[in-house]
Amino acid sequence: MLSKSYDATKLEFPAEVTIKVDGVAADFYKTPNGWLCQSRQGKPIVSTGHIVAWMNKHFPDSEVNTHIIGELCVMGVPTFKEASGIIRKQEPDERIMLYAYDCYTVGRENVPYNQRKEHLIKAMDSKRTEARMKASTLNWYIVQCVPKIGTVRSLEELQQHFKSLPKLMEQSSMFEGYVIRNLEGKHSRYGVGKRSWGMMKYKPLGSYDLRVVGFEEATANKESTFLGETFQKDEGLRAVGRLNLEYNGQIIGAGSGSLTHEERRELWELHQSAPTALQDHVLIAEIHFMIDPSYSALREARFFRWRPDKDTPSYEH
Repeated sequence: MLSKSYDATKLEFPAEVTIKVDGVAADFYKTPNGWLCQSRQGKPIVSTGHIVAWMNKHFPDSEVNTHIIGELCVMGVPTFKEASGIIRKQEPDERIMLYAYDCYTVGRENVPYNQRKEHLIKAMDSKRTEARMKASTLNWYIVQCVPKIGTVRSLEELQQHFKSLPKLMEQSSMFEGYVIRNLEGKHSRYGVGKRSWGMMKYKPLGSYDLRVVGFEEATANKESTFLGETFQKDEGLRAVGRLNLEYNGQIIGAGSGSLTHEERRELWELHQSAPTALQDHVLIAEIHFMIDPSYSALREARFFRWRPDKDTPSYEH
């Protein structure tokens, strides 16, 4: 189950607010031969061998096809860029720890989130002492649940939590925002591999107005349908997939963001018919991104809107 960006019109109450941990997504799942770990794309994450061993020791009787979903971080490593490199290096590293935020069993995905979370908390709390990392003098644990901020029953209550977010983020570079979970409504069921309004992320974003210097075509990552047509894996969709932008003397990329499928197709066709037009005309786009000083480019940059009122870039947040 994947999160969508925060949209107040899609909220369902009551809702739970938890910390959004800035980690690498991981799926720990039980097989007949024990626990394993894989990425969101289904690739093994070898560096988590000590967590797999811990789960085999403490949760040996979990039902086959049970999944525990969370974010991987590295103890003592402050930036996502460095931590993700350690995790993806595919070498054992016992500094890696799991912040779990959901669980489900295949065939019973319709269990509401509040019941799944209660089951997860009971399992984690029962092994909390055994989960403490021996090398840590702080409260670091091999496996733990993401910190809960509270339960809210109105937009006003939620907005009060938003006000306290900057101070909370100062406490740890691993905290990047909030996740808002629908507890028991129609969107609280687990959707494997699907984005759901039952799980929204709220993150403070930076915003720059940058000059567009080119476009790249989107390709299908599997056999799929786009605007009523079927495309094979790696086939071009005849639509914009990435915007190329000038930023501090370099060319960086940004995702298509809020552009609709139709707009992406039209933009690509215009680009194909006049490929040199951007050399002669200034096109400015407002780009949103995740604020992260460790990146020389812009992290998670994506298109937000066109700025026809501007003809020069702006680097003001």
